[in-house]
Amino acid sequence: MKSAESTIRYEHYIDGAHVAPSSGQFLPTENPYTGKVWAEIARGDRADAEAAVVAAQRAFEGGAWPALTASERGRLLWRVVFPAALPQIAAGVRTAIAIAIIVLVSSEFISSESGLGYLIFSYGGVGADDAMLAVVLYLAFLGYLLDRLYVAGLRHMMSWHAFAH
Repeated sequence: MKSAESTIRYEHYIDGAHVAPSSGQFLPTENPYTGKVWAEIARGDRADAEAAVVAAQRAFEGGAWPALTASERGRLLWRVVFPAALPQIAAGVRTAIAIAIIVLVSSEFISSESGLGYLIFSYGGVGADDAMLAVVLYLAFLGYLLDRLYVAGLRHMMSWHAFAH
């Protein structure tokens, strides 16, 4: 649904239907790059949350969910919920890769007698700035390469997602 300014307006999705917030209020959401409002998000309040909880309870107790076997529920979660959560999981793993490299090199820097962190520390201590810079550039290249490989894998795994295009 679009408003007069062609801004996308997102309502709540409760009990299988798009529902306007009970307060009638929407929150403007800005594009961080342009600073312009691109969407309005329904501002929920207690009444909206209670309506959603009642609808969820009703669906859980009397809808199709309780009639499903545990195996069918698992299959549904795997085919619907996991793909929906995959972009957030992927972003977390991508961040974790960068943090893992930083922690690994930092720990080698502090208390190790081998590794790239140790080399940076050793070369810096003897004034071999060119060798130290070479190791830092190698680490930067390694981080870039790991990130590009991970993103390529994501594009392959998530070809259905807008991220891949």
